[in-house]
Amino acid sequence: MSTTRRYSLSSAATSPLAGYADPFELGPMQHHQHPYLHQQQQLRLSLRRGPDSSLRHLDQELSVLGLPGLFLTASADELNVSALASACQQLVALYHRSRDAREALEDKNRRLESELRDSRRAEQRLQETARDAASQSAGLRERERRLDERGRRLNDQLREARDEAKRLNQQLQQRDTQHRHERRKLSKEADRLRERLQAGLSNSLGPVRLSCIEVLNQLPRADGRRAAWARVSSTNAAAVAPLSRLTASDDRAHYSSLLAQSDQAQIPKFQRNYQAQLESRQAELAAENQELRDSLFRVHRQLRELQLLSLASAEQDENAEADANGDPADEEELHENLLKLPYQLLKDRLDRQLKAGCDRLRTRLGQPGARGRSADGGGGPAAVAGAGSSASNGEDSVMMQEQMRQLKERLSSYEELMHRQEQLIKRSLAASSGT
Repeated sequence: MSTTRRYSLSSAATSPLAGYADPFELGPMQHHQHPYLHQQQQLRLSLRRGPDSSLRHLDQELSVLGLPGLFLTASADELNVSALASACQQLVALYHRSRDAREALEDKNRRLESELRDSRRAEQRLQETARDAASQSAGLRERERRLDERGRRLNDQLREARDEAKRLNQQLQQRDTQHRHERRKLSKEADRLRERLQAGLSNSLGPVRLSCIEVLNQLPRADGRRAAWARVSSTNAAAVAPLSRLTASDDRAHYSSLLAQSDQAQIPKFQRNYQAQLESRQAELAAENQELRDSLFRVHRQLRELQLLSLASAEQDENAEADANGDPADEEELHENLLKLPYQLLKDRLDRQLKAGCDRLRTRLGQPGARGRSADGGGGPAAVAGAGSSASNGEDSVMMQEQMRQLKERLSSYEELMHRQEQLIKRSLAASSGT
């Protein structure tokens, strides 16, 4: 059971320092400026003035802290020791709590400082990243600007190239149109000159009979007809042959130019293939026709040589036979240039000459009496040759007749083939002009 000890406090005069002034006493203005220093000074002053002052000051501080007072009465004459002990314990507990709180605050402060340093470093890194991103963004914007400028420049170049291509295309079309017009004019002028030349030649050579080819499709001529060839007589065949050959070649060139002028882009593919086949077939037929004409000329020349050889065996009766049948040497020869004319113009002439030659040769070979008379006459080297060959006259006549028969068959086949080729060439020309 605690006992309360009571101590009576004497007045301030009993303190040994009561009569001395405190050199640390502060003024009233300094108390508000430094509260901690004020408390320390009050504690020192109370200690210097005596235990009574110290206890009173301690009692005031305890009352401020909310602790019970040290004195039993309001007059502060009796001191309560148990209250003083409990106050000391509470003060110690408050001190420990305050120290723990202060340590916690210090730890928290240290953590906050470390977090602050980390946040500052992170902020620095973010600032550096932001600066790098800003520099990269500036570089990308500059690159985008350059690319935009290059794109505009390329668009301008493309527009200029398109304009240039359009201008060149227009110039090409204009020149193409102009060239076509000039070519058409030149073609018409050439046709007129050819007609005038042919008319003048016809007037100079006398009345001739003209042969024309009817064309079903439209041709670029005023009368719608193809150029005509003149059928000339044997007297002026040599003079007309070069001109006729020139006219035919010019007509073929004219048809080729007409085909070249047609717009190939508008013709379907199968028509172009058909036209190419027709052209190749036409070239083959022309080559065959030329070969047949050459063969016909060789046959005619061989027949003439055979006639001349047969005349050598009957030189004595040459005048009489010339008066009766006509002399083959005096008869006009089939000129090579005449074979280059169309077949329709030469058909009658070739038939007449070949038949006449074969008849004369057959007549010569079928007259053994004439050969005998010429051999009996004995008037020259030709008669000697005829007499030397009289022994084999029968065999030679049989062989000659066989050769003549073969030649006639070949000639008839050649004529028929030439006629067919002529018809095919006409059809191919008509089909090509129609397409």
